[in-house]
Amino acid sequence: MRTLLRIDSHHHLWDPKWRPYSWMDSAQLAPIARPFSISDFESEIADTEITASILVQVLPTYDETPDFLRIAANSQTIFGVVGWIDLIEPDSWRRINHYRDCQGSEKLVGIRELIQDKQDPGWMLQDQVIENVRGIGREGLVFDLLTQAHQLSDTIELVKRCPDVRFVLDHLSKPGIKIGNLRIWKEDIRKLSGFENVACKVSGLITEAKWHEWKLSDFEPYFEVALECFGRDRLMYGSDWPVCNLSGNYRQVYELAEGLTSNLSQTELELFWGKNAARIYGLRLTRP
Repeated sequence: MRTLLRIDSHHHLWDPKWRPYSWMDSAQLAPIARPFSISDFESEIADTEITASILVQVLPTYDETPDFLRIAANSQTIFGVVGWIDLIEPDSWRRINHYRDCQGSEKLVGIRELIQDKQDPGWMLQDQVIENVRGIGREGLVFDLLTQAHQLSDTIELVKRCPDVRFVLDHLSKPGIKIGNLRIWKEDIRKLSGFENVACKVSGLITEAKWHEWKLSDFEPYFEVALECFGRDRLMYGSDWPVCNLSGNYRQVYELAEGLTSNLSQTELELFWGKNAARIYGLRLTRP
């Protein structure tokens, strides 16, 4: 059997000394309110077959993306960075040009906004947001969709209005796994997957279930929907580390993904674990 290329398409790094992380202030998030470095990440993947990764933005600030690009430039593991721009700012997509001047800029592969936190139900359908998302596409970058399940109807409309943009849906749009909320989410996922320019990360699932009490069967119906809708060519693995530590650990997330994909063919496994992420994000999987 051939050795699989295995890419973690979604992880984070942070250090409270770098800048404030106000979302970590609650007692519930205390377990992850500490530094997580690239060395920590590499230690986590050491007993897995993961050999490459995509580092994803955490904060809505222009300072973070250059920092992540510099970390990536000096890393043998990070092959892609998903950064941030303020989508409500006029022509903010032009700020991507500033990132092009940063060390490690060749590893910038996408942009993300924290849409999940927006209270306005029509936020992502504002003209300025749509124009900036289109600009991200013109820059040749992917737009990561960080949304919750109840935002999927607007997500579908955003994608409809941006046919030339490559989208990747993070965390299956956070379905209500804890309460078994499947029917409406399934209908919306089916509609969204009808757009061929949308792919999906199988990531961030254990924090949507009962923390530390979940089991493989909790996630199987959601994975089956994702596989049925997006097919073998548009699904990819992501850990959502270190957020996943709230409900488990890296090894458990990795083994969960192996369990969910245990019935896939060798070709399908190659696509899920690495080839899809490499193709969709345009990763340059060579080391100097």
